Amino acid sequence: MRAPLQMRHPASKPVSPAEINALPALMPRSERTRGGRLLGRLTGDRLSRTHRWLLTLLGVALLLTALSHPIERLLGGMIASRIPSSWVYSGSIQSLQRLDAASLAPSQLPEAVQMQIRSRFAALRMPTSNAPLYELVFRRSDRLGPISFALAGGQIVVTDAFVAQHPSEEDLMNALTLQLGHLQHRHALRAITDHSLLSMVRYLVSDDASNGIRLISQEQPVLQHDEHCVAEARSFAEEVMRLNPPPNLALNASGQHVADSLSN
Repeated sequence: MRAPLQMRHPASKPVSPAEINALPALMPRSERTRGGRLLGRLTGDRLSRTHRWLLTLLGVALLLTALSHPIERLLGGMIASRIPSSWVYSGSIQSLQRLDAASLAPSQLPEAVQMQIRSRFAALRMPTSNAPLYELVFRRSDRLGPISFALAGGQIVVTDAFVAQHPSEEDLMNALTLQLGHLQHRHALRAITDHSLLSMVRYLVSDDASNGIRLISQEQPVLQHDEHCVAEARSFAEEVMRLNPPPNLALNASGQHVADSLSN
């Protein structure tokens, strides 16, 4: 049988296996710790408490990043439902006045056409008893062009060019019910709370109506909603149109087509 392998220093006696095993204990503590951590990292045997905390925090950060948008949407919806309707309406009236001064002008649609559109829209049956309150507001805007949008207080702004772009009554009603769907789901109000969540919470807690209305009055019309909001609004609009079959003919009070009357 061969003798066990031994280490030998040139000027000393052989080193036994027991002495080799005892070498780590003879190393400085700092070197042992550094070496152990390095070995743990390389082999995956053990992670220090600091590294475990760092990995945990990283995991939490990644989870919060993935959930941030749904959480913000949930919080925004909760806060929006707590805002007094008087704040919302007053703020949107001021917002509309600001828009009138900046980019909107009085409508040139004949009063008869405006009344017909309002009457037809008001006659639509709603799929729910708590459908939102609204007001059709006709305006002209060379700057914005053919567009319609809903303010948080229920004002559905419709430009003359938008009416002209929807020559059939069915198309026009369908387009307007889409804006009603945005009101039903408070998309304009939620856009305000999403951008100024902490401020709105502070005003609600302190019952500061003045600043709450001022914050709402600064809203910018949402001209292009995200896919989630569009899907919600479209679902509501489709339900409304299912309850209201289109008429056979779209005529105004004078017997003219709605779009034709715009050129007169």
